[in-house]
Amino acid sequence: MGSVKYYLDNPFSKGFVQGIESMGNRGSVSIGKVLALQPDMILIASKDASDYEKYSKIAPTLVIPYGTYKNVHEELTAFGELLGKEQEAKTWLAQ
Repeated sequence: MGSVKYYLDNPFSKGFVQGIESMGNRGSVSIGKVLALQPDMILIASKDASDYEKYSKIAPTLVIPYGTYKNVHEELTAFGELLGKEQEAKTWLAQ
């Protein structure tokens, strides 16, 4: 599993990112690192879909337009639904 450094450095997710590899910084992701992970799915947050072509050649890619969710609760609920982890999302939000 991989992520951009921005999300890995977030102090609120510090205890949840062990074992997740850095793919580089936002705007300068290493395609080589993405390829090496052989992902089943790629999720990208973007102000536009310009990176879709590049990533969709590696694995099925879902673009989440920047600013789609109003807060972390909306975002976590949506990702729980997307990944079939609704109960895990509800439990995490309740804690």
